[in-house]
Amino acid sequence: MILLQNISFGFPGGNLLFNHINITIQSHSRSALVGSNGTGKSTLLKIIAGEIQSSEGTVNIDGDIFYVPQIFGNCNHLTIAECLKIDQKLHALQKITDGEVDEIYFETLNDDWDIEERSHQALEYWGLGNFKL
Repeated sequence: MILLQNISFGFPGGNLLFNHINITIQSHSRSALVGSNGTGKSTLLKIIAGEIQSSEGTVNIDGDIFYVPQIFGNCNHLTIAECLKIDQKLHALQKITDGEVDEIYFETLNDDWDIEERSHQALEYWGLGNFKL
């Protein structure tokens, strides 16, 4: 679940972009964020993903959030797993399945044993099943 309470944001020295936003998105539901250019859609998504902080309010998230930027040029050198920030979990899972029992791998994986399967399912869903993580 994603819960936004009283979220506001303004760029330093600028006007308020949005003020007192409250949103609840239930787990396993689909939602759309629609608006004109420059209204703060990408900024709100970055706040939800934890990439930037709101001016005020709280964000509560049950689960992992991944933000894929609209302009992807700064990610051209990354793998899909690196861009989605799941590369460390995938690496830890591979090490564990190879028989390595270092505690750091278990901590990194954090009981997310089906991360690779879920990731492949997501790529299939998005029509990107022929791409490797």
